[in-house]
Amino acid sequence: MVRSDLAGAGVAFTLDTEVEEHYGCPMDLEWAKDGISGQLFLVQARPETVQSRRRGEVLRRFRLTGTGGRLVDGIAVGEAIGAGPVCALAEPVGLERFPQGAVLVTPITDPDWEPLMKRASAIVTDHGGRTSHAAIVSRELGVPAVVGTGSATAVLTDGQEVTVSCAEGADGHVYAGQVTYEATETDLGSLPVTRTKVMLNLADPGAAFRWWRLPAHGVGLARTEFVVAHQVRVHPMALVHPERLSAEDRPLVDELTYGYPDRTDYFVDRLAHGVARIAASRRPDPVVVRTSDFKTNEYARLIGGTPFEPTEANPMIGWRGASRYYDPGYREGFALECRALRRARDELGLTDVVVMIPFCRTPQEADQVLAVMADNGLARGANGARCRPSSGQVRGRDRSVGPGGVPVRPWADPCGERTVEVRRAVGGPQEVRMRGSAPLGRIFGIPLRVHWSALVLVLFLGVGLAGRTLPAWVPGRSAAVYGLAGVVGALLLTLSLLLHETAHAVTARRAGIRVDDMTVFALGGITRMGRAPSPGLQFAVAGIGPLTSLVLGGLSLAAGLGAQHALRWTMPAAVLLWTGWANLLLGVFNLLPAAPLDGGRILQAAVWRRGRDRERAERVAGRVGQVGGLLLSVAGWLEFLRGIGAGIWLVVVGLFMWSSALAEVRRAALVAALRGTPVREVMTSPVATGPDWLLVDRFLTEPAAHTHHPLIPVVDFAGRPSGLVDLRRLTTVPPDRRSGIRVRDLATPLSECVVAAPGDDLVEVLDHATAQPPILVLDGGRLVGIVTLEDLGRIARTRPPTTTWGA
Repeated sequence: MVRSDLAGAGVAFTLDTEVEEHYGCPMDLEWAKDGISGQLFLVQARPETVQSRRRGEVLRRFRLTGTGGRLVDGIAVGEAIGAGPVCALAEPVGLERFPQGAVLVTPITDPDWEPLMKRASAIVTDHGGRTSHAAIVSRELGVPAVVGTGSATAVLTDGQEVTVSCAEGADGHVYAGQVTYEATETDLGSLPVTRTKVMLNLADPGAAFRWWRLPAHGVGLARTEFVVAHQVRVHPMALVHPERLSAEDRPLVDELTYGYPDRTDYFVDRLAHGVARIAASRRPDPVVVRTSDFKTNEYARLIGGTPFEPTEANPMIGWRGASRYYDPGYREGFALECRALRRARDELGLTDVVVMIPFCRTPQEADQVLAVMADNGLARGANGARCRPSSGQVRGRDRSVGPGGVPVRPWADPCGERTVEVRRAVGGPQEVRMRGSAPLGRIFGIPLRVHWSALVLVLFLGVGLAGRTLPAWVPGRSAAVYGLAGVVGALLLTLSLLLHETAHAVTARRAGIRVDDMTVFALGGITRMGRAPSPGLQFAVAGIGPLTSLVLGGLSLAAGLGAQHALRWTMPAAVLLWTGWANLLLGVFNLLPAAPLDGGRILQAAVWRRGRDRERAERVAGRVGQVGGLLLSVAGWLEFLRGIGAGIWLVVVGLFMWSSALAEVRRAALVAALRGTPVREVMTSPVATGPDWLLVDRFLTEPAAHTHHPLIPVVDFAGRPSGLVDLRRLTTVPPDRRSGIRVRDLATPLSECVVAAPGDDLVEVLDHATAQPPILVLDGGRLVGIVTLEDLGRIARTRPPTTTWGA
């Protein structure tokens, strides 16, 4: 018999029925398909004499009747009992080395173990859970297994007689010796029909027809990962982009896809037939097929998978499920899955296949996935197509109608500033980044920034050198020589300022103090860092700067004298001598005991050490700095009135000293007012958060639209805080790239944020902070509050500081 219009298994099933009706008994039919014409031939028909003569499928129940010493415990898979000699293996071996009916004991299994698993009377593993490979395969083989014991390979010895029991609830046990047990059988055919529609959980197409007699109403979950991992074995993107395969994986892919001119057809063909086998075993009942839900580390283990998968800290809640299907990194791979499902439904006639989308986090994400499916021929309603998102993200919509109008039943996923002194109060007097500065690179890993006013410094020094100092020291040279030498001298002194700040930063970092960056500007340099935890470290960090300048000055003077007397290089010698004297002056000036100069920090360390009161020490140094700044400004103004233009520079430096010292006094008073305040009294609660898995474009239009704060805490899928995202950074992402970048990739991880408990002292938290606020307040791993600069300003207004001139 030949039928040229047969499309596939569905029509063949119809013809099977016709043949059996013709002969009046169950028939064993053999088919052959012409590879050229596509015609399907019935080549043999004979009465079936094995399956048809068996009783209806029975349910076997086990119960221990004897006792034995318990050796190890784990998770029970199935409800059976098995016994036999232990065969402990670290890796798969040939069948001849594994006795039929032995108990397989191994750390963990994978597909290479399956031939041995079929010969085992029971399976025991060190690792794994209910969804592990050993659990899935043993469940479908009907072999009892105890997984996740943790110590089976260490406790059980080769050849030891044991009994493996999965008949005592959720926990499985391994007993010493052959413990007696009994088994009872229930004829499933005699069971009454239930009101609740019970469905099966299947993954292995090879076991589908084993359970076809069970009184079930279809398959509630058929995982495609099992088919992909065991029958396809190749990462779908490796078939779409074979040019990215490694030299090691290329021959493996070539071997597996031999005979397929288009490699992608291999994936579609294998997956479609795996799904079809499961669906055919339950026809006409519905079979819910879940599209691939590998985690990234599992995808990477497929052949050719490494080039296409990122390395994630926690793949369980990372790039998986629905979020992959519309992502450019996997969209082409998902298209192959859609083709396979369409072939099973439209070509093989198994229209009872229902598509389930896993790990669908939001209704908007479901809409995106449905759009991609429609682009690949799986449009809602076409040929009866149905789709179910795997999580109940339909809040705010009609519960009976899911995303895109798809009929949905909820489906549980198996995974399951007040002012500037407030800013400075959070970590030291140099906490405010200078506006107008730009990044220039890093020195010893510390960010370096240059303020536009640094050009004024170079210009001022260069003009002064070329116009007055060098012509007086080395007369008779051209204007060009003086100009070039002036620029070199100005750059050398600027470099000296940078080395001065680098010494501060490196010393602080080695002492465990947070260092944010260094900035060179018109009045010298500034290093933003946290507060020193002790007077000794304060002294060390402050003193290293002037010491560096004095050393540089001495070296420059020595080099200048050498160039003048030994080499007769008068102009280079003059530049070096000027640089040396300037560094010596810089070092001495910085030792003046007035904040914010280094000498003021040294004075602060001394007062702090003597009186054990940090805030009083800061106020003393700040008040001295205010007086020093005013005196310097008056001296500069008098010089200017006498016709010396450089006096204006002293006025600017003096005013800078005065304003910085005033800020330090206010900062110290504010800290004193806040000390002893618990974080819970300052924090804002509840906290507006955003999901870290969202793409940038959606984050900016959803969570970001409901807050006025530029910094938003982000949480993972389980609701646990995972970091902090700066909306200003998100807005710098080009609009055409926002739909391809996830927020978590741009967020500051939780490990780099300031974290505190509700009862912690606010000032202590700020003193020991390794980053700037906001402070994320955690209680038992949950985000219960946040402390922003606005919160600090609010509490400062409610506790106005009282300050005195000296202490």
